[in-house]
Amino acid sequence: MSRELSRKMKSTMVLSSASMLTLLGVGLVAAPANAASQITITVSNYEGQGTSLTDEQLIAQEYMKLHPNVKIEIDSIPNNYLTKILTEIAAGTAPDIMEVGDGQVSEFAQKGIFVNLGPYIKAAHVNLKDYYPTVLKTGMYNGQVYTMPKDWSNLAIYYNKTMFEKAHLALPKPGWTWQQLFADAKKLTVMNNGKTSQWGIVLPGTWSRGMEPLLYAFGGTTIGPNGKYVGYMNSKGSVSALTFYRQMYNAGVAPSPATVQGFQGVDMFQAGKAAMNLTGIWPMQNYLRTPHLSFGVAPMPKGPAGYGNAICYAGYGINSAAPNKQAAYDFLKFLTGPQGERIQANYAFVSLRSVAKTSGQTTNPLMKGFLEGVPSIHELGSLVNPTYVSTGSTDFGNALTTILLKPNSNIRQTLTQAAQLAEKQSKTATN
Repeated sequence: MSRELSRKMKSTMVLSSASMLTLLGVGLVAAPANAASQITITVSNYEGQGTSLTDEQLIAQEYMKLHPNVKIEIDSIPNNYLTKILTEIAAGTAPDIMEVGDGQVSEFAQKGIFVNLGPYIKAAHVNLKDYYPTVLKTGMYNGQVYTMPKDWSNLAIYYNKTMFEKAHLALPKPGWTWQQLFADAKKLTVMNNGKTSQWGIVLPGTWSRGMEPLLYAFGGTTIGPNGKYVGYMNSKGSVSALTFYRQMYNAGVAPSPATVQGFQGVDMFQAGKAAMNLTGIWPMQNYLRTPHLSFGVAPMPKGPAGYGNAICYAGYGINSAAPNKQAAYDFLKFLTGPQGERIQANYAFVSLRSVAKTSGQTTNPLMKGFLEGVPSIHELGSLVNPTYVSTGSTDFGNALTTILLKPNSNIRQTLTQAAQLAEKQSKTATN
Protein backbone atom coordinates (compact mmCIF):
# COMPACT_ATOMS: atom_id res chain seq x y z
CA MET A 1 0.00 0.00 0.00
CA SER A 2 1.40 3.36 -0.99
CA ARG A 3 1.48 6.65 0.89
CA GLU A 4 -1.07 7.88 -1.66
CA LEU A 5 -3.63 5.91 0.32
CA SER A 6 -2.61 6.95 3.80
CA ARG A 7 -1.77 10.59 3.21
CA LYS A 8 -2.76 12.00 -0.19
CA MET A 9 -6.12 10.24 -0.21
CA LYS A 10 -6.87 11.79 3.18
CA SER A 11 -5.94 15.34 2.26
CA THR A 12 -5.39 16.95 -1.14
CA MET A 13 -7.34 14.36 -3.10
CA VAL A 14 -10.47 14.61 -0.98
CA LEU A 15 -10.67 18.34 -0.48
CA SER A 16 -11.80 19.12 -3.99
CA SER A 17 -14.45 16.43 -4.19
CA ALA A 18 -17.29 18.15 -2.34
CA SER A 19 -17.45 21.11 -4.69
CA MET A 20 -16.97 19.16 -7.92
CA LEU A 21 -19.54 16.49 -7.14
CA THR A 22 -22.35 19.01 -7.33
CA LEU A 23 -21.61 19.36 -11.05
CA LEU A 24 -22.13 15.69 -11.79
CA GLY A 25 -25.10 14.17 -13.53
CA VAL A 26 -24.64 10.44 -13.07
CA GLY A 27 -26.86 7.39 -13.25
CA LEU A 28 -26.82 6.80 -16.99
CA VAL A 29 -27.60 3.20 -17.91
CA ALA A 30 -26.50 1.73 -21.22
CA ALA A 31 -27.57 -1.52 -22.79
CA PRO A 32 -25.18 -4.42 -22.06
CA ALA A 33 -22.80 -5.50 -24.78
CA ASN A 34 -23.09 -8.88 -26.46
CA ALA A 35 -20.99 -11.38 -24.51
CA ALA A 36 -19.29 -12.60 -27.69
CA SER A 37 -18.32 -9.13 -28.92
CA GLN A 38 -15.01 -7.44 -28.25
CA ILE A 39 -15.21 -5.54 -24.98
CA THR A 40 -12.84 -2.98 -23.50
CA ILE A 41 -12.90 -2.39 -19.74
CA THR A 42 -11.12 0.72 -18.49
CA VAL A 43 -9.67 0.89 -14.99
CA SER A 44 -8.12 3.80 -13.13
CA ASN A 45 -5.91 3.81 -10.06
CA TYR A 46 -3.59 6.20 -8.24
CA GLU A 47 -0.68 3.83 -7.68
CA GLY A 48 2.03 5.21 -9.98
CA GLN A 49 4.95 2.95 -10.81
CA GLY A 50 5.66 0.15 -8.35
CA THR A 51 4.75 -3.33 -7.19
CA SER A 52 1.05 -2.53 -6.80
CA LEU A 53 0.67 -1.40 -10.41
CA THR A 54 2.81 -4.27 -11.71
CA ASP A 55 0.67 -6.83 -9.88
CA GLU A 56 -2.53 -5.22 -11.12
CA GLN A 57 -1.27 -5.41 -14.68
CA LEU A 58 -0.39 -9.06 -14.11
CA ILE A 59 -3.93 -9.75 -12.84
CA ALA A 60 -5.34 -8.07 -15.96
CA GLN A 61 -3.13 -10.21 -18.19
CA GLU A 62 -4.29 -13.39 -16.44
CA TYR A 63 -7.90 -12.35 -16.88
CA MET A 64 -7.46 -11.55 -20.58
CA LYS A 65 -5.95 -15.01 -21.16
CA LEU A 66 -9.20 -16.50 -19.87
CA HIS A 67 -11.36 -13.96 -21.74
CA PRO A 68 -9.84 -13.32 -25.21
CA ASN A 69 -12.74 -11.05 -26.17
CA VAL A 70 -11.99 -8.64 -23.30
CA LYS A 71 -9.31 -5.96 -23.26
CA ILE A 72 -8.37 -4.40 -19.92
CA GLU A 73 -6.87 -0.92 -20.06
CA ILE A 74 -5.32 0.42 -16.84
CA ASP A 75 -4.72 4.13 -16.41
CA SER A 76 -2.48 4.91 -13.43
CA ILE A 77 -2.73 8.51 -12.22
CA PRO A 78 -0.33 9.10 -9.30
CA ASN A 79 -0.89 12.87 -9.07
CA ASN A 80 -4.13 14.86 -8.68
CA TYR A 81 -6.04 11.64 -9.12
CA LEU A 82 -9.39 12.61 -7.65
CA THR A 83 -9.48 15.96 -9.43
CA LYS A 84 -8.96 14.24 -12.77
CA ILE A 85 -11.49 11.50 -12.06
CA LEU A 86 -14.17 13.97 -11.03
CA THR A 87 -13.53 16.01 -14.14
CA GLU A 88 -13.90 12.89 -16.28
CA ILE A 89 -17.12 11.93 -14.49
CA ALA A 90 -18.58 15.35 -15.17
CA ALA A 91 -17.55 15.04 -18.84
CA GLY A 92 -18.90 11.50 -19.17
CA THR A 93 -15.47 10.05 -19.94
CA ALA A 94 -14.67 8.35 -16.63
CA PRO A 95 -13.35 4.77 -16.63
CA ASP A 96 -15.57 1.76 -15.99
CA ILE A 97 -13.82 0.79 -12.76
CA MET A 98 -12.32 3.38 -10.41
CA GLU A 99 -10.08 3.04 -7.38
CA VAL A 100 -10.95 5.27 -4.44
CA GLY A 101 -9.75 5.75 -0.90
CA ASP A 102 -11.99 5.11 2.08
CA GLY A 103 -12.99 8.77 2.29
CA GLN A 104 -14.77 8.65 -1.08
CA VAL A 105 -16.81 5.45 -0.71
CA SER A 106 -19.93 6.90 0.91
CA GLU A 107 -19.64 10.12 -1.08
CA PHE A 108 -19.51 8.35 -4.44
CA ALA A 109 -22.30 5.99 -3.39
CA GLN A 110 -24.56 8.78 -2.16
CA LYS A 111 -24.05 10.80 -5.34
CA GLY A 112 -24.82 7.82 -7.57
CA ILE A 113 -21.34 7.68 -9.10
CA PHE A 114 -20.90 4.03 -8.10
CA VAL A 115 -23.43 1.27 -8.68
CA ASN A 116 -24.70 -0.89 -5.86
CA LEU A 117 -22.70 -4.10 -6.26
CA GLY A 118 -25.16 -6.16 -4.20
CA PRO A 119 -27.17 -7.62 -7.12
CA TYR A 120 -23.98 -8.56 -9.01
CA ILE A 121 -22.45 -10.15 -5.91
CA LYS A 122 -25.61 -12.15 -5.25
CA ALA A 123 -25.90 -13.35 -8.85
CA ALA A 124 -22.24 -14.43 -8.85
CA HIS A 125 -22.65 -16.28 -5.53
CA VAL A 126 -19.64 -14.51 -4.00
CA ASN A 127 -18.94 -15.67 -0.46
CA LEU A 128 -18.75 -12.37 1.41
CA LYS A 129 -18.24 -14.21 4.70
CA ASP A 130 -14.68 -14.99 3.60
CA TYR A 131 -13.76 -11.29 3.74
CA TYR A 132 -12.54 -9.64 6.92
CA PRO A 133 -15.80 -8.01 8.12
CA THR A 134 -14.26 -4.67 9.06
CA VAL A 135 -12.51 -4.43 5.69
CA LEU A 136 -15.62 -5.33 3.70
CA LYS A 137 -17.72 -2.87 5.71
CA THR A 138 -15.40 -0.01 4.75
CA GLY A 139 -16.65 -0.36 1.18
CA MET A 140 -20.31 -0.20 2.19
CA TYR A 141 -22.88 2.58 2.34
CA ASN A 142 -26.32 2.21 3.96
CA GLY A 143 -25.71 -1.51 4.33
CA GLN A 144 -24.93 -2.06 0.64
CA VAL A 145 -21.57 -2.86 -0.97
CA TYR A 146 -20.34 -0.17 -3.36
CA THR A 147 -16.63 -0.97 -3.53
CA MET A 148 -14.68 -4.19 -3.18
CA PRO A 149 -11.37 -3.98 -1.32
CA LYS A 150 -8.15 -3.64 -3.27
CA ASP A 151 -5.78 -3.41 -0.33
CA TRP A 152 -5.79 -2.11 3.21
CA SER A 153 -3.80 -1.75 6.37
CA ASN A 154 -4.53 -1.05 9.97
CA LEU A 155 -1.85 0.33 12.29
CA ALA A 156 0.78 -1.24 14.52
CA ILE A 157 4.08 -0.48 16.24
CA TYR A 158 7.39 -1.36 14.58
CA TYR A 159 10.21 -1.76 17.10
CA ASN A 160 13.97 -2.03 16.74
CA LYS A 161 15.06 -5.20 18.56
CA THR A 162 18.68 -4.12 18.83
CA MET A 163 17.78 -0.81 20.51
CA PHE A 164 15.44 -2.55 22.96
CA GLU A 165 18.09 -5.09 23.89
CA LYS A 166 20.73 -2.38 24.31
CA ALA A 167 18.38 -0.53 26.69
CA HIS A 168 17.72 -3.81 28.57
CA LEU A 169 14.01 -3.62 27.83
CA ALA A 170 11.64 -6.49 27.19
CA LEU A 171 10.35 -6.57 23.64
CA PRO A 172 6.75 -5.35 23.16
CA LYS A 173 4.12 -8.05 23.10
CA PRO A 174 0.34 -8.30 22.84
CA GLY A 175 -1.36 -6.89 25.90
CA TRP A 176 1.08 -4.05 26.52
CA THR A 177 -0.32 -0.64 27.38
CA TRP A 178 0.12 2.95 26.24
CA GLN A 179 1.72 3.72 29.59
CA GLN A 180 4.27 0.96 28.98
CA LEU A 181 4.97 2.31 25.51
CA PHE A 182 5.53 5.80 26.97
CA ALA A 183 7.86 4.43 29.66
CA ASP A 184 9.85 2.44 27.10
CA ALA A 185 10.04 5.43 24.76
CA LYS A 186 11.58 7.52 27.56
CA LYS A 187 14.28 4.91 28.17
CA LEU A 188 14.95 4.54 24.44
CA THR A 189 15.43 8.29 23.89
CA VAL A 190 19.14 9.13 23.79
CA MET A 191 20.66 12.59 24.28
CA ASN A 192 24.18 13.62 23.25
CA ASN A 193 25.53 17.05 24.13
CA GLY A 194 22.05 18.33 24.85
CA LYS A 195 20.64 17.13 21.53
CA THR A 196 18.49 14.10 20.78
CA SER A 197 20.38 11.53 18.73
CA GLN A 198 17.77 8.79 19.07
CA TRP A 199 14.04 9.16 19.72
CA GLY A 200 11.93 6.56 21.47
CA ILE A 201 9.16 6.58 18.90
CA VAL A 202 7.94 8.29 15.75
CA LEU A 203 4.32 9.28 16.35
CA PRO A 204 1.82 10.25 13.61
CA GLY A 205 2.10 13.98 14.33
CA THR A 206 -0.88 15.82 12.83
CA TRP A 207 -2.04 12.83 10.76
CA SER A 208 -5.39 12.33 12.47
CA ARG A 209 -6.02 8.81 11.15
CA GLY A 210 -2.72 7.72 12.60
CA MET A 211 -3.54 8.82 16.13
CA GLU A 212 -7.11 7.47 16.14
CA PRO A 213 -6.06 4.15 17.77
CA LEU A 214 -4.89 6.16 20.79
CA LEU A 215 -8.10 8.19 20.72
CA TYR A 216 -10.26 5.05 20.81
CA ALA A 217 -8.10 3.38 23.46
CA PHE A 218 -8.82 6.30 25.80
CA GLY A 219 -12.55 6.21 25.11
CA GLY A 220 -12.57 9.10 22.66
CA THR A 221 -13.74 9.50 19.08
CA THR A 222 -14.20 12.18 16.45
CA ILE A 223 -17.83 11.47 15.58
CA GLY A 224 -20.84 9.81 17.16
CA PRO A 225 -23.01 7.02 15.74
CA ASN A 226 -25.59 9.70 14.93
CA GLY A 227 -23.13 11.55 12.69
CA LYS A 228 -22.76 14.41 15.18
CA TYR A 229 -19.52 15.89 16.48
CA VAL A 230 -20.37 17.91 19.58
CA GLY A 231 -20.16 15.70 22.65
CA TYR A 232 -17.95 13.19 20.86
CA MET A 233 -14.95 15.00 19.39
CA ASN A 234 -14.73 17.03 22.61
CA SER A 235 -15.69 14.19 24.97
CA LYS A 236 -13.81 13.38 28.16
CA GLY A 237 -12.12 10.43 26.45
CA SER A 238 -10.99 12.57 23.49
CA VAL A 239 -9.56 15.21 25.83
CA SER A 240 -7.72 12.53 27.84
CA ALA A 241 -6.27 10.98 24.68
CA LEU A 242 -5.02 14.29 23.29
CA THR A 243 -3.60 15.23 26.69
CA PHE A 244 -1.59 12.00 26.77
CA TYR A 245 -0.56 12.43 23.14
CA ARG A 246 0.81 15.91 23.80
CA GLN A 247 2.55 14.70 26.96
CA MET A 248 4.58 12.26 24.88
CA TYR A 249 5.67 15.04 22.54
CA ASN A 250 6.40 17.44 25.41
CA ALA A 251 8.53 14.74 27.06
CA GLY A 252 10.75 14.69 23.97
CA VAL A 253 10.32 10.97 23.26
CA ALA A 254 9.02 11.67 19.75
CA PRO A 255 10.38 14.06 17.10
CA SER A 256 8.10 17.02 16.49
CA PRO A 257 6.27 17.23 13.17
CA ALA A 258 8.73 19.97 12.16
CA THR A 259 11.68 17.70 12.97
CA VAL A 260 10.20 14.86 10.93
CA GLN A 261 9.62 17.25 8.05
CA GLY A 262 13.23 18.38 8.34
CA PHE A 263 14.37 14.85 7.48
CA GLN A 264 12.82 15.45 4.03
CA GLY A 265 11.07 12.15 3.62
CA VAL A 266 13.74 9.98 5.25
CA ASP A 267 12.15 7.23 7.33
CA MET A 268 13.58 7.89 10.81
CA PHE A 269 12.98 4.34 12.00
CA GLN A 270 14.68 2.87 8.96
CA ALA A 271 17.57 5.32 9.39
CA GLY A 272 18.14 4.24 12.99
CA LYS A 273 16.98 7.54 14.46
CA ALA A 274 14.00 6.11 16.33
CA ALA A 275 13.39 2.90 18.24
CA MET A 276 9.69 2.58 17.40
CA ASN A 277 7.36 3.72 14.64
CA LEU A 278 3.54 3.86 14.65
CA THR A 279 2.39 3.31 11.07
CA GLY A 280 0.89 0.83 8.60
CA ILE A 281 2.22 -2.05 6.53
CA TRP A 282 3.57 0.11 3.68
CA PRO A 283 7.22 0.53 4.86
CA MET A 284 7.70 -3.14 5.78
CA GLN A 285 9.31 -4.25 2.53
CA ASN A 286 11.82 -1.39 2.72
CA TYR A 287 12.63 -2.34 6.30
CA LEU A 288 13.23 -5.96 5.29
CA ARG A 289 15.69 -4.80 2.66
CA THR A 290 17.61 -2.59 5.10
CA PRO A 291 20.91 -4.17 6.23
CA HIS A 292 21.38 -4.64 9.97
CA LEU A 293 17.81 -3.57 10.82
CA SER A 294 16.41 -6.20 13.15
CA PHE A 295 12.80 -5.36 13.89
CA GLY A 296 9.50 -6.74 15.06
CA VAL A 297 5.89 -5.60 14.94
CA ALA A 298 3.62 -5.31 17.98
CA PRO A 299 -0.13 -4.69 17.99
CA MET A 300 -1.41 -1.34 19.19
CA PRO A 301 -1.25 -0.92 22.98
CA LYS A 302 -4.21 -1.10 25.33
CA GLY A 303 -5.62 2.05 26.90
CA PRO A 304 -8.04 2.80 29.75
CA ALA A 305 -10.99 1.99 27.46
CA GLY A 306 -9.40 -1.07 25.82
CA TYR A 307 -7.91 -1.45 22.35
CA GLY A 308 -8.41 0.77 19.34
CA ASN A 309 -7.30 0.72 15.74
CA ALA A 310 -8.03 2.42 12.42
CA ILE A 311 -8.04 1.28 8.82
CA CYS A 312 -6.53 2.75 5.66
CA TYR A 313 -8.40 1.32 2.69
CA ALA A 314 -8.46 1.43 -1.08
CA GLY A 315 -11.26 -0.17 -3.06
CA TYR A 316 -12.72 -0.45 -6.55
CA GLY A 317 -16.20 0.62 -7.60
CA ILE A 318 -18.03 0.45 -10.92
CA ASN A 319 -18.98 3.65 -12.70
CA SER A 320 -22.78 3.96 -12.89
CA ALA A 321 -22.32 5.23 -16.46
CA ALA A 322 -20.21 2.26 -17.56
CA PRO A 323 -21.55 0.92 -20.90
CA ASN A 324 -21.21 -2.71 -19.82
CA LYS A 325 -21.53 -3.03 -16.07
CA GLN A 326 -21.80 -6.82 -16.11
CA ALA A 327 -18.48 -7.17 -17.94
CA ALA A 328 -16.93 -4.61 -15.60
CA TYR A 329 -18.14 -6.57 -12.59
CA ASP A 330 -16.80 -9.83 -13.99
CA PHE A 331 -13.30 -8.35 -14.06
CA LEU A 332 -13.80 -6.66 -10.68
CA LYS A 333 -14.75 -10.03 -9.21
CA PHE A 334 -11.53 -11.54 -10.61
CA LEU A 335 -9.43 -8.56 -9.51
CA THR A 336 -10.67 -8.57 -5.90
CA GLY A 337 -11.43 -12.28 -5.60
CA PRO A 338 -9.14 -15.25 -4.88
CA GLN A 339 -7.31 -15.05 -8.24
CA GLY A 340 -6.34 -11.42 -7.86
CA GLU A 341 -5.77 -11.59 -4.12
CA ARG A 342 -3.21 -14.38 -4.48
CA ILE A 343 -1.12 -12.05 -6.64
CA GLN A 344 -1.69 -8.98 -4.48
CA ALA A 345 -0.62 -10.93 -1.39
CA ASN A 346 2.95 -10.36 -2.59
CA TYR A 347 2.88 -6.74 -1.44
CA ALA A 348 -0.23 -5.96 0.62
CA PHE A 349 -2.72 -7.34 3.09
CA VAL A 350 -5.40 -9.32 1.33
CA SER A 351 -9.06 -9.12 2.30
CA LEU A 352 -10.04 -12.76 1.92
CA ARG A 353 -9.28 -14.74 5.05
CA SER A 354 -8.79 -17.94 3.05
CA VAL A 355 -6.11 -16.30 0.89
CA ALA A 356 -4.51 -14.69 3.95
CA LYS A 357 -4.14 -18.17 5.39
CA THR A 358 -2.84 -19.93 2.27
CA SER A 359 -0.43 -17.06 1.47
CA GLY A 360 1.11 -17.28 4.94
CA GLN A 361 -0.01 -13.84 6.10
CA THR A 362 -1.77 -15.19 9.19
CA THR A 363 1.36 -16.99 10.41
CA ASN A 364 3.95 -14.38 9.40
CA PRO A 365 5.20 -12.98 12.75
CA LEU A 366 5.59 -9.50 11.30
CA MET A 367 2.07 -9.43 9.89
CA LYS A 368 0.49 -10.95 13.00
CA GLY A 369 1.13 -7.68 14.84
CA PHE A 370 -1.27 -6.03 12.41
CA LEU A 371 -3.79 -8.85 12.06
CA GLU A 372 -4.21 -9.16 15.83
CA GLY A 373 -5.48 -5.59 15.79
CA VAL A 374 -8.17 -6.14 13.14
CA PRO A 375 -10.97 -6.79 15.69
CA SER A 376 -10.18 -3.39 17.26
CA ILE A 377 -10.71 -1.39 14.05
CA HIS A 378 -13.36 1.28 14.52
CA GLU A 379 -15.82 2.33 11.86
CA LEU A 380 -14.64 5.26 9.76
CA GLY A 381 -16.37 8.58 10.26
CA SER A 382 -17.07 8.80 6.53
CA LEU A 383 -19.33 5.74 6.80
CA VAL A 384 -21.43 7.52 9.42
CA ASN A 385 -21.49 10.94 7.79
CA PRO A 386 -20.67 11.32 4.05
CA THR A 387 -19.42 14.87 4.68
CA TYR A 388 -16.93 13.66 7.31
CA VAL A 389 -13.80 14.05 5.19
CA SER A 390 -14.42 17.71 4.41
CA THR A 391 -15.85 18.55 7.84
CA GLY A 392 -15.04 16.43 10.90
CA SER A 393 -11.77 14.94 9.69
CA THR A 394 -10.45 18.28 8.48
CA ASP A 395 -11.52 20.18 11.60
CA PHE A 396 -10.14 17.53 13.93
CA GLY A 397 -6.86 17.60 12.03
CA ASN A 398 -6.68 21.37 12.42
CA ALA A 399 -7.37 21.04 16.15
CA LEU A 400 -4.64 18.42 16.41
CA THR A 401 -2.20 20.80 14.73
CA THR A 402 -3.09 23.59 17.18
CA ILE A 403 -2.71 21.28 20.18
CA LEU A 404 0.76 20.12 19.11
CA LEU A 405 2.11 23.44 17.88
CA LYS A 406 0.81 25.41 20.86
CA PRO A 407 1.88 23.44 23.97
CA ASN A 408 -0.15 25.66 26.30
CA SER A 409 -3.39 25.63 24.28
CA ASN A 410 -6.54 24.47 26.05
CA ILE A 411 -7.26 21.01 24.66
CA ARG A 412 -10.92 20.84 25.66
CA GLN A 413 -11.63 24.30 24.27
CA THR A 414 -9.79 23.56 21.03
CA LEU A 415 -11.71 20.32 20.50
CA THR A 416 -15.04 21.96 21.37
CA GLN A 417 -14.46 24.70 18.80
CA ALA A 418 -13.53 22.08 16.20
CA ALA A 419 -16.63 19.99 16.98
CA GLN A 420 -18.93 23.01 16.74
CA LEU A 421 -17.38 24.09 13.44
CA ALA A 422 -17.66 20.56 12.01
CA GLU A 423 -21.33 20.41 13.05
CA LYS A 424 -22.04 23.71 11.35
CA GLN A 425 -20.20 22.74 8.17
CA SER A 426 -21.93 19.36 8.05
CA LYS A 427 -25.38 20.96 8.23
CA THR A 428 -24.45 23.39 5.47
CA ALA A 429 -23.10 20.60 3.25
CA THR A 430 -26.26 18.49 3.58
CA ASN A 431 -28.72 21.33 2.97
